[in-house]
Amino acid sequence: RVAAVRKAWGAAESEALPAGSGLFSGRAKPKASSWGLQPAPSAVDRASLERATKAQHFLPESVFSVLKRDPFLREQYVNGSSGYWSLEEHSAAVVEQFERYFRGPVPGGVDRGLIRLILALHDIGKPSAARGKGVRFQHEHNRRIVTEYMAKWGYTDKEAALAAALVGSDPIGGFLKDRTRGVEAEIRFAGELRAGAKEAGLPAADYFELSRVYYMSDASAYTLNGAGGEGFLDYLFVFKPAERSMELSPRVAADVERLRRRVLSF
Repeated sequence: RVAAVRKAWGAAESEALPAGSGLFSGRAKPKASSWGLQPAPSAVDRASLERATKAQHFLPESVFSVLKRDPFLREQYVNGSSGYWSLEEHSAAVVEQFERYFRGPVPGGVDRGLIRLILALHDIGKPSAARGKGVRFQHEHNRRIVTEYMAKWGYTDKEAALAAALVGSDPIGGFLKDRTRGVEAEIRFAGELRAGAKEAGLPAADYFELSRVYYMSDASAYTLNGAGGEGFLDYLFVFKPAERSMELSPRVAADVERLRRRVLSF
């Protein structure tokens, strides 16, 4: 499915960036692992990931080819699931949607290669959560796994913090799932977004826009438009594929705008 969509779209292209460029500097320190991961060198490292994520002619499968060199990650991608699809199929669809519809600068000046990697890892804790207390705990699992791997691979503290903030919660999705979408929900999820911005070290406005891009890339993969999509979230979006345009549907956009204003009102 992903290959068919890519054939229709054409391979997404982006400018190659030199290693170490972008918003962040300084390296994260490897920490003791609760998942049996070791901070020693492995077949996956920052250099190999950046060759994939910052390639001039970027292809999502190249990122997963690198990530699956790690036995634990390979197990999650191949045998884990997200809806009707394997975790790898869904995650690749999310990266595809990002490449198709968000080709401009990343909000907050964040490195494009880093966001590609974070999107590839966005559900990595879902299989282990499902085997444990349930998928409602997946964001806790996401955060722990991604934090440990980012340190292991030599990413900076700020890069790891940004990744942890994004994969560790779903405030826009949570707000839209709330039946009331009222003031209490606005305050709750705006608070989560403010906390994420603080953790990531970004202005609240920039972090909100980054979270919106992250949410739309993920949720739109569950539409008929998405590569491997299931079609049950189509009501959230308005697609114009010929223009490479994707927007939230008017009612949803109005609710998300209320949430944005609440974030900025703190």
